[in-house]
Amino acid sequence: MRMRAAVGVTVCLVGAAVVLGYAGRRSRADDPPRPAPVYGYDVVATYPHDGDAFTEGLLYRDGSFYESTGLEGESTLRQVDVQTGRVVRRYDLPREIFGEGLTDWGATLVQLTYTTKVAFVYDLQTFVQRIGAARQAVKKEPPEFRLPCLMESA
Repeated sequence: MRMRAAVGVTVCLVGAAVVLGYAGRRSRADDPPRPAPVYGYDVVATYPHDGDAFTEGLLYRDGSFYESTGLEGESTLRQVDVQTGRVVRRYDLPREIFGEGLTDWGATLVQLTYTTKVAFVYDLQTFVQRIGAARQAVKKEPPEFRLPCLMESA
């Protein structure tokens, strides 16, 4: 019984010490602001890139870059050789589509668009469209924005 009481008192004392120690470290409104940490970086490699390609989405998979470019009337989906910057495969979006973000999803690539609010789903190996388009289910302006839903095109 005495052992149990001693352990309980010890736990209470340790807890109080932690709380008091933390309270002493809390900043107060009149304390001067601490400077934000500054981090550095080292460039470890550079790779060639088409300067006329406006990258909107970029990912690395299986030794290649996959890139979505956005430019009015000239948006593309590309597979790019990392070492040379050579475009290995390319799909040109219709002129009215402005390419944006890109992600891989299993054996597919999903490319988002900007002004048309449409997403395209492609086969990763062939760039053939698996689903013609995914239309955004937005009826009103934010904050009532809803996430896109995938629908097969007619």
